[in-house]
Amino acid sequence: MSKLLERAAIICEDLLPIIEKLDDQDAVSYGRLLCQRLHEYQAYVTVIGETSTGKSTLINGLFYRNLLPAKAKPTSGTVVQVKLTEEEKPEFYVVNKDASLDEIDQVIFEKIAELPDENTLRLLAYVNPTDSSFYGLNIFDTPGYNSLIVEHEEALKEFIPNSDLLVFACGYRTGFNQIDQDLFEVVRESIPNKDIPIILAINRVPPGTNISNGRIKEIIHNAEDSLHQKVNTVMVNEVDKKRDPGVRPNTMDLWHQVNTIIQDPSVQEVVDRSLLQLLQGFIDDSISSVDLMISYHSIKREDTVALQKQHSILKQAHLKSVNAVFSCSRRLKSLLPPSIDQAANNIERSIVYDIESSNKWLGKDDTYAWIQGHALPIGMKKEGRIIESLISIELDRLDEELEEIANTAIKEIKRSIQFKADTETEIFEKALKNLLQRSLAKYIGRSLSRLGGRGGLAAGAGNFAKMAVKRVGKLFGKKFPRPVYAKIGRIFNKKFIAKANVILMVAIEVIDFTVESHRWKGKLTKAVEKTLREWKTEIMNDMVNEVLPSIEKENLQGVDDIYLEDMQHIETILQMSNKEIDESISSLILVRENLVQSRESFIKLLSEGENNDR
Repeated sequence: MSKLLERAAIICEDLLPIIEKLDDQDAVSYGRLLCQRLHEYQAYVTVIGETSTGKSTLINGLFYRNLLPAKAKPTSGTVVQVKLTEEEKPEFYVVNKDASLDEIDQVIFEKIAELPDENTLRLLAYVNPTDSSFYGLNIFDTPGYNSLIVEHEEALKEFIPNSDLLVFACGYRTGFNQIDQDLFEVVRESIPNKDIPIILAINRVPPGTNISNGRIKEIIHNAEDSLHQKVNTVMVNEVDKKRDPGVRPNTMDLWHQVNTIIQDPSVQEVVDRSLLQLLQGFIDDSISSVDLMISYHSIKREDTVALQKQHSILKQAHLKSVNAVFSCSRRLKSLLPPSIDQAANNIERSIVYDIESSNKWLGKDDTYAWIQGHALPIGMKKEGRIIESLISIELDRLDEELEEIANTAIKEIKRSIQFKADTETEIFEKALKNLLQRSLAKYIGRSLSRLGGRGGLAAGAGNFAKMAVKRVGKLFGKKFPRPVYAKIGRIFNKKFIAKANVILMVAIEVIDFTVESHRWKGKLTKAVEKTLREWKTEIMNDMVNEVLPSIEKENLQGVDDIYLEDMQHIETILQMSNKEIDESISSLILVRENLVQSRESFIKLLSEGENNDR
């Protein structure tokens, strides 16, 4: 741990009693976790890959006996966090979606890892590794990435940008396929700044194979081509379980390389910098919050009617924003059915044309493989992008409307109050503009607070914001967060393709490919038409019952985050007597002075750090 971080941790510790006086439990919890992250060096490694590539087996190699169940079948979207500690006795926990933590035994741990219930957020295990040099590593075992369980992509998009290092597992025999390419596209989009190291772990490699092997070179080339950057490569040899069922592959080379990269000064410097940025943002946000509270109290003391007016303006802006969300939902419900109908027609025309013009058919398997592996994915992706664009345009329109409502509200509030000094007006206006910024920080923080990564708690918020830049509208220089975008785009296409493949497989099974080509081609054409009719119905039901309600729910939550907290603050202040107001202002001013003192100490620390080496 650097001296700079040690001193930053002290500043953070001193800050906590000050933050506690603000009666903001979210801020207190955030501050405590940030202090913990500053005090204790931890590295966050996420293991990703397709189902059955041996991700859990790679992790199990760290321990004297298997910790994680290694199943080929896909599980739900649950992530397992393995924290490597000095404690001899392992501890197991389930982290619930309500943020509660329940201790469990290993038997239940393994059952939940294989089949979690709807309340499970993730699993957590504190385990002692075979090598003490791995203490401090946090390893996240993610569900297998495949086209059938689309929730996995959402979980991955949350964890990838919060990692210090990614381990991408792929199989030697299966090679680097379309699913691997899709996953690397997710990785590339999630880390646009490309500052997260990646290790390509090629699993189940025949003993004696080296890096010059043609298959190995092909996998590395395809991986680097998909990711658009170089990757570190580790080969894990296959073991003969038929001869020795208890034998496990030796994965130590992989984890030692992970450790080497994590311990690299340049990597630790990035982590340190992220942590310091988080602390600075935490202090600045706290000062803005206090400024706004002082302003509210001052308005109440000078002019109760003005504060009531301000509450009314915020309430009206909140109502207008809610109505704007509902209007957006109605537009989408109206626009999507004809768009999906058109998509089905376009895909059908393209596939039917290819069937009629092809002379290459060898039989049922060949035909199904071609439609499943080529015709459907290309058609679905093309049409999916059109539908994605339609949804994005409507959400951008909603963003602009919400921004205009918020801007108008701030202008009205500014006109409704009069401060005695220009400096008070300036402070209030700045604090009021931070209303949306603070809401954004909490919104992003809430979705990422359960993660670790470059800088620990919510350290991926910067990457998260970068990832959303192209998809959302501006609000006072910030971005309106919308994690529901994970339900659009490629995940949308994957769902399209998965449903169509299942329907098509059933339809093709009944076709006799031994008859003359014109007869089975006609039957195949009818099978495609039937497939797309059923697909269209199922996808429309998914849109109406799942995707659109999710979009609406996330947007409504975002609107509530922007307005409700400040409305509640004003309601509380309006109930206070003048004496209580004066006492509260005095207390807040003292808190602000202490916060400013912390900021000055932090700025001095940064200045000194620039002049010193690690």
